Amino acid sequence: ERMQDCRQALVDGLRQAGVRLDLSHITREKGIFTRLPLSREQIDELRTAHAVYISSDGRLNVTAITDTQRARFCRVVAGYLA
Repeated sequence: ERMQDCRQALVDGLRQAGVRLDLSHITREKGIFTRLPLSREQIDELRTAHAVYISSDGRLNVTAITDTQRARFCRVVAGYLA
């Protein structure tokens, strides 16, 4: 139940930050990991410019994003997904 809550909160946060892509896969998946549609260059820039760490293939642990971090995370990532 917590994982689904984390997944929904991530999608809601990205929507609020302006992402218009179809992210329904995030809420349909099970488990702690999901992937964001980011290029390797975007992921590298997120790491160096914003200290946002996502694996090189766009995979991230949805339960690792805390409530206090979520708004910043979503705002920064939205700049690459919008």
